[in-house]
Amino acid sequence: MGSSHIFLLAVVLGFVVSIGVAYLFGEVIIPRMAEEKQQIQSTQYYALYHPNFTIPVLDNVNSTSGLVKLPISGYINIVTAQYVRCPDICHWETEIMLAAYELLREKKLDDKVVFVTIGVDPWDEDLGMAKAYMEAKAGKYLKQGMKWVWVLDTVSKQKEIFDAYRISVVKHNDTRLVDHWAGFMLVVDGKVETVITPTSDGWASPYRVAEAIVQEVERLLRTHEGLGGGV
Repeated sequence: MGSSHIFLLAVVLGFVVSIGVAYLFGEVIIPRMAEEKQQIQSTQYYALYHPNFTIPVLDNVNSTSGLVKLPISGYINIVTAQYVRCPDICHWETEIMLAAYELLREKKLDDKVVFVTIGVDPWDEDLGMAKAYMEAKAGKYLKQGMKWVWVLDTVSKQKEIFDAYRISVVKHNDTRLVDHWAGFMLVVDGKVETVITPTSDGWASPYRVAEAIVQEVERLLRTHEGLGGGV
């Protein structure tokens, strides 16, 4: 079995963990990345690839930190997609983020990154709900200085953000649930350097995926200078 086939198998396994997550990203984006022969790594816990695409600058985006510009400059952006009412994976992603923050803090690298949640339910959620969720899940970490920005604007603005980050989002009018891409992007200077998609074992083992995120942060810090500005 070739490396691209192993990679795609790992991605599929990573998605078959919940009815709340769509296969759209795997069907549309990943094959194109494989065809472009990007560097790929696959393990029991995650699939990792370097997609090499850029994010256009998005100005005046509403977030829990006020109006921000995406991508957030001066930091490695660790980006994920979530919504508060999500019945499953969104909350597992939070556990991975918190595990990554603990590792980064131990290594004194926490000032080099900002965690960015792109809210995928602008139809039924608002920033007040996002702030309450963040405080409930990560209050002690936020007090320690964890930089976590939850982006949630109007439906039209969020759709623009989804397109920029190539995040698949499908709102179901009957259940009001949202199917969406699940995983983590590491963005530096407007470029998506790394995408990490957990497998089913990875979702069940947040620390393992967090280790991969931190390893990529360390790799990127070796090649990018001057990170650690202000949000």
